Amino acid sequence: MQGYQERLARIEPLVTEGAIARERLFEIEQQMRDRQSSLIQNQGSVAQAQTEVQQLQAILQQRVAEGQRGELESQQRVQNLLLQITELQGRLQENETLMRSAQSRLQQYFLYAPVSGVVSSLSIKNPGEVIQPGQTLMEMRSGDDPLVLEALITSREAGFVKVGMPVKVKFDAYPYQKFGVIPGKVIFTSPDSETNPQSGATVYRIKVKLERHHIVSEKEKVEFQAGQTATAEIIIRRRRIIDTVLEPIRQLRASGGGA
Repeated sequence: MQGYQERLARIEPLVTEGAIARERLFEIEQQMRDRQSSLIQNQGSVAQAQTEVQQLQAILQQRVAEGQRGELESQQRVQNLLLQITELQGRLQENETLMRSAQSRLQQYFLYAPVSGVVSSLSIKNPGEVIQPGQTLMEMRSGDDPLVLEALITSREAGFVKVGMPVKVKFDAYPYQKFGVIPGKVIFTSPDSETNPQSGATVYRIKVKLERHHIVSEKEKVEFQAGQTATAEIIIRRRRIIDTVLEPIRQLRASGGGA
């Protein structure tokens, strides 16, 4: 723009002297005005562009600041979550320790048998009873073990009793007239005699295996308990009815022949 003004300053004296036509001066002035208008327009566009650039820079800075702030907030949230996780893990470990301690204390209130089975007798029956050291609390037998009845027989009967002989057992607690007899068989006879502490007689100990371990009372099974008393009838031999009838006849004949 300054170049056009200097050119006009040189041309105007020439126009006055008539060396250059005035139309040429007007043409140059018009070109200068056009250039000036274009320059002003371009300056406005540049200013607008600069404004837009500044706005974009401001937005960018704001976004960067927000991003940094958001990142800081995210990092802070992550740190808070990590702290909460650490705290919860500590509480969990503490609760697990308390649980193990409680389970250990709880184990002290239970008795566990080394094998599975059935309780045959119980010495402690009432809540609150005091247990003494070494005291027997209960007796039990394995579920697979047969229930065995121990009996005493006189020395006169011992010679006739053999292992495998059938036995009829009548429990004192369950009258046989109502509950019947329990079948069994002899599984052991003692080779040595002993003295009955009640009668003072010489006796032998035998063991009888029961075929079943219960009676049925009112459609309910009642298991036999250790320590229950019973009477064992050992079947020495079986006789036919005809033999029972003929035996007295034989005895009579024997008596007559002797006479």
